Amino acid sequence: MTALPTQPCARYRLSTDPGPSGAGCALSAALPAAVAEALAVCLPGWRVCAEDEVPARPAIQVEAAGPGYLVRHVLLPGGCFEAATPPEAANAVAGAATGAWIAARRDWVQLHAAAVELGGRLTLLLGASGAGKSTLALECAAAGHRLFGDDRLALELPEAGASSGRVQGIALGVGAKLRRPLPAGTSPALRRLAVDCAVGGTGAVDFLTLPEASLARPGARAPVERLVLLTRSPDARPALTGLEPAAALRALLPNALAPHLGPGALLAWSQALVARLPCRRLGYREAAEARDLLEAAPCLP
Repeated sequence: MTALPTQPCARYRLSTDPGPSGAGCALSAALPAAVAEALAVCLPGWRVCAEDEVPARPAIQVEAAGPGYLVRHVLLPGGCFEAATPPEAANAVAGAATGAWIAARRDWVQLHAAAVELGGRLTLLLGASGAGKSTLALECAAAGHRLFGDDRLALELPEAGASSGRVQGIALGVGAKLRRPLPAGTSPALRRLAVDCAVGGTGAVDFLTLPEASLARPGARAPVERLVLLTRSPDARPALTGLEPAAALRALLPNALAPHLGPGALLAWSQALVARLPCRRLGYREAAEARDLLEAAPCLP
């Protein structure tokens, strides 16, 4: 991302690469420099540029408020988020920007999940908070697999009525984050990645700048292979087993976001997704052993 120049009387646009499916949001000109710097880490591959046509009011507003920051956007809870640090403010801007991109695409739904490319196809990683989605996704990235997102991506179903065609995953260009402290069983490869790529964070979370080949650029697409629900436990025996569609649907619904869809339409979309994808449950203790299971599982035709 390009650095934000200091021109307080201008307005700026936060956007992905140009194209028919590109994203863009008007951004407040008074963006604090520390937030702009953190935003370059939160949204690698996006850019900030001056707008020729100045909107009456920018879609995303960021302002200093005492020792912290206020981020305003219609998609944020209550329309406003109070951030204590620049990375927290930048993360809120990233959430608003990607949410606006989803809202502008009537055929997309955002999924709060991690996604990694294994053998040219995406494995979606769902799970409750603390299930290890990001850590497992980064274990895969450290092993050479491309990361499509460690906590969110967009999905697109084949056109209604189509009997064939694969679900498509679309990268939103959100930077990777890694929780601290690292689990005891973290692989040496991920430990090296954490040291080499860490560029600050919030104390409990490190922001990572991954090599270009390791992180899909915003708008990159890949077919989805399967949906995997994670269950991490110190007593779990590592296993990849079948998952009933009803259980997959219960895990999926709270993590699907589409401002343009009502509850009924979102339920129908989620049911269609579960019907099209093989669904699995992955029980494990350490992310490295879970990565080995995913790599060893055969790809479906």
